[in-house]
Amino acid sequence: MKVKLLVFIYVLTTVFSFAQPKWKQTESVKEVKLELFHATQTANFPTTESLDEGSWMYEISHRFSTPINDGIDALYGFDGPARIRFSLGYGITDDLMVNFG
Repeated sequence: MKVKLLVFIYVLTTVFSFAQPKWKQTESVKEVKLELFHATQTANFPTTESLDEGSWMYEISHRFSTPINDGIDALYGFDGPARIRFSLGYGITDDLMVNFG
């Protein structure tokens, strides 16, 4: 029984002696690009974000124009005319983009 206990302790000490704390491990640090918004438009308003260099973006947006107070006859604003917008954008550089539409 004593031999088994000594072997068990020996195995545990050798296994843990090879482990290194996380703070001693060296990993390559990835530089994360700060993005305040995830798109060039949020709620139909432009944001400060631009497309990356060489990136394309195609966007379809629409707004329903029937008022909600028309009730169930107009399906609470969803069954009526809508303003539809199609746009195509291209990132010339990381800080400059062109958007048509």
